[in-house]
Amino acid sequence: MAKKWLSLILTACMVFSLAACGGNTTNNGGNNGGSSDDGAGGKKESIVVANSFDADTFYPYNSEIMTNQDECPILHNVYESPFKLMPDGSVEPLLAESYEISEDGTEYTLHLRDGVYFHNGKEMTAEDVAGSLNISGASTVGQTLLINYDTTEVVDENTVVVKLTAPYGPFLTSLASRVALIIDTDYLEEVGEEGYEAAPIGTGPYTFVERVSGDHITLQANENYWGEAPVYKTVTVRLMTDINTQMLALESGEVDVLLNASLSPLLMLPEDSPIKYISTDAATIGALTINANNPDSFCSDLNFRKAIQAAINRDDINLGVFEGEATLTDIYMTPTFTGRPDDADLYTYTYDPEAAAEYLAASDYNGEEIVLATVAGTRNETVAQIIQGQLMELGINCTVNAVDSSSFFQLTMYGDGSGWDLGLRAGTVSVLDADGLYTVFNADYLESTGNTTGAVRDERLTELTALGRVTTDEEERKAVYAEACNIITDQAYMIPMYCEMNIVAYNENIEGVEPRALTGVYFFNDWY
Repeated sequence: MAKKWLSLILTACMVFSLAACGGNTTNNGGNNGGSSDDGAGGKKESIVVANSFDADTFYPYNSEIMTNQDECPILHNVYESPFKLMPDGSVEPLLAESYEISEDGTEYTLHLRDGVYFHNGKEMTAEDVAGSLNISGASTVGQTLLINYDTTEVVDENTVVVKLTAPYGPFLTSLASRVALIIDTDYLEEVGEEGYEAAPIGTGPYTFVERVSGDHITLQANENYWGEAPVYKTVTVRLMTDINTQMLALESGEVDVLLNASLSPLLMLPEDSPIKYISTDAATIGALTINANNPDSFCSDLNFRKAIQAAINRDDINLGVFEGEATLTDIYMTPTFTGRPDDADLYTYTYDPEAAAEYLAASDYNGEEIVLATVAGTRNETVAQIIQGQLMELGINCTVNAVDSSSFFQLTMYGDGSGWDLGLRAGTVSVLDADGLYTVFNADYLESTGNTTGAVRDERLTELTALGRVTTDEEERKAVYAEACNIITDQAYMIPMYCEMNIVAYNENIEGVEPRALTGVYFFNDWY
């Protein structure tokens, strides 16, 4: 009964919160919890944050490491960007106190905050901001988010102008992302990228203390922070991958906050539990990539792709992985993305086993093995196993190949196209905009990054995804992306299924803990 009651409450809260800001909250009982030291008046000054993903890099523009936001909880607290991403997807000035945008949308004048210091005591200058953005803009990772970036020039000691080669609607979101985090350019020149990785220095509310690989990362409050002093003086981010261990630690108070929490055990908490949890639609979309590029794969056959599309039962996936609470999607966008087409203008696909059988019969498939590649030890693997069952029920001999993340990228993006037919790894769209299609379906971009096999090469999709980047009229942009999405659906190039859920669980005495659409983006100085 407790689980059923909590499920009803969670659903009701989701409906209410989605109307308000795109998330949902469930509240349960309360006690102090936590094992950290108390300060004056019994207030906790140290907290332990558990995360199931370990950080890859501490230098924001590292282009040698393929990441999926795993280091964001560290980066966005050690460093700061000109703008700050808010829980509702909007942005607010952070290091940029105010700004103006030129009429043609190609120049962003940033008026920088005074009295901001790096952790080493050096005052942040306009040269640091311009230098950071120029370094990032030239990097591989920077080019994926600083769209249409040209250069940043210093106007005076407190002003810079960011120049674009063409307008880009969601550019303020780019300036709130990890690739716009500001570094001490003098320190970089002194120690190099490797030295910066070892001892990162930013302007953020927390300083980097230590990392014990595979165990924990410790952050300390920045005593010279320009803003309000953080309530929690020490934040220890512990790597904890086992779900049962996570929940035991959370309930015992050994852990105060759990990032990337699993929903199922939270729904089973007793009514008087001291644990709260909040979820929101993540900008991470579960989609089945189809290897239509490979002429040796049956996935180059439209009828076979259509058979797979019609055989996917998203409701079963939602129930099996997200307790039915995830938001389903027909396109590679969440409902809150800017530039998202209106539903009335979109083609949709539905679970239709009869149609799937007809498409399969019209294809050249004769029972050969089809390989579904995914990432081992993640929700992706669970979803892949459900899809495997659905395809085998149709008569497709599907095998799941679960590998580590690095091997998955090498196989499905940078290989020769062989060894896989279907690929499943929920991908994060970092710009929170329809422009996320560009990095998946623009052939020119894919080839420039060495992605030889990760998505279909469709000339019209390349044209449309490039056009959407420079179109400023909102309705025209929507029309561009509606056509692109409808091509993807009609040709079954990809099968989007669900939005991941960003869930954070925490002790009820901690306030200000809110997930954002971008996985891992939390600001510990907002917590109290």
